[in-house]
Amino acid sequence: MLKPFDPVQLFAAVDRALERRRGGIERQRLTWELRLLNEVAAAVNVTTDVGEALRNGRERMADAYDARWAILRLRPLDGGALVVHSAVGGSV
Repeated sequence: MLKPFDPVQLFAAVDRALERRRGGIERQRLTWELRLLNEVAAAVNVTTDVGEALRNGRERMADAYDARWAILRLRPLDGGALVVHSAVGGSV
């Protein structure tokens, strides 16, 4: 900006810069999440055993978030209560 500058223009320029930065951070987050989903899908698809597939997916998610505890709960098709299918980091 050239001096003397108008404070309104200065604040508008700062707002535009911050918005671009927020957009870049959001794109990075979405890219990371998409990459993670693809990795989880790949981990799940290495076996036909449902239990092993669930464990593989849970482990990949726990690793991605550096989680000490991870629990995978699924809702039965009949809409019943959530059921723990896989856990790590302690007793459930």
